[in-house]
Amino acid sequence: MKQFCVILIALILLSCNNRRKPSTYEILKATSQKLNQTLPRQIDSITTLETTVAIQEDRFRYILYLKIDTADYDLAEIERSTREGNINWIKSNPEFKPLRDLRITLEYSYSDWNSIHLFTVTIKPEDYE
Repeated sequence: MKQFCVILIALILLSCNNRRKPSTYEILKATSQKLNQTLPRQIDSITTLETTVAIQEDRFRYILYLKIDTADYDLAEIERSTREGNINWIKSNPEFKPLRDLRITLEYSYSDWNSIHLFTVTIKPEDYE
């Protein structure tokens, strides 16, 4: 999923033939629109990526649903491990370079299947530099 997002951003950047360079927000908005055409998407056995949104000049949000009984899981531990895993992936994956170069803040907003918000993982540029 993340590779797909990075590839979309790279394609959008390469396909901009007008003289004015698109703003970061325009790139993120176009990326969100393209990615949303392929959603919802099952990420793993309990996670579904429902939609994305560019919410500011430098902020991109993934909205995900977890199919879990929250009473059976330690949400703080899920949040911590999700954050660590995403930061490591952003730092180590060369395909993520276009987003790193744009210094984007990524938000992963998790809710349960009843649309009750569980937690949000926010990853700022200083977290992955």
